[in-house]
Amino acid sequence: MLLFGAAILFFAGLGRLPLLEPDEGRNAEVGREMMVSGDWITPHYDSFVYLDKPAVFFWLEAASLKVLGVSETAARVPSALMALASMLLVWFLARRMFGDAAGLRAGLVFAACPLTLVFAREVIFDMTLTFLVTVAMVAFWLVEENGFRKPWIDASMFAAMGLAVITKGFVGILIPLVAILIYQSARGRARDWLRLRWGWGLLVLLAAALPWFIAVSLRNPDFPHYAFWNESLKRFTTTSAHRGGGIFYYIPVFLGGFFPWSFFLLLAAWNRLRRWRELRQ
Repeated sequence: MLLFGAAILFFAGLGRLPLLEPDEGRNAEVGREMMVSGDWITPHYDSFVYLDKPAVFFWLEAASLKVLGVSETAARVPSALMALASMLLVWFLARRMFGDAAGLRAGLVFAACPLTLVFAREVIFDMTLTFLVTVAMVAFWLVEENGFRKPWIDASMFAAMGLAVITKGFVGILIPLVAILIYQSARGRARDWLRLRWGWGLLVLLAAALPWFIAVSLRNPDFPHYAFWNESLKRFTTTSAHRGGGIFYYIPVFLGGFFPWSFFLLLAAWNRLRRWRELRQ
């Protein structure tokens, strides 16, 4: 049922519309030029060096265009595949936590979210980032379930974060770690966060992210300053990217992006708060 739903929601008519500008056209062209040139280190756009984003998504684009041919469908397939993989991860985790029925519902809810549908059908980085962040958080739950006794699960978590960094920057580390810390704190188990093999994990993270970073920096010496200052610190601390917003910016994004399921989540949160108050009385 999940695969059937994914086939309809993510893949059906994938190439029917032309690529939307500016993001889809630019990202697909960078992947096409990578495929044609054979330069898998430095992305190019209209033959100029293009280092606004790291390389992982462009690798997926170039591979898809090479295998399937140059078309709108091939350009969008990586995002659709990442949406499918993310849906299966959601199904797997919910099934492991709450049983078969919950797993099926969770997978279908994820697939039917408007934001998922948009990200799954566009040539943009977000669904690839979503998949890697989900891998990291699922890996944490599994390593905790196994009593922090399986180093390879720790390694999977940190490897996913390393690949997320060279997909869309440092948010690939911040999102899963902050989410895990909040989750553990809400459960009164924040100290378990420290039971991860941080030394081993950071080595794995660096092994996943550094080879490309070093290679592209050797070819483009200005890249480290551009990546750390322009695309990270400056982007987050100033309005240079023209993406400013108030503290409540993401509330309507969340409610609309996960409609109608977001309202069920709000009701669930209210019920949980009411039960907590009853227990305290």
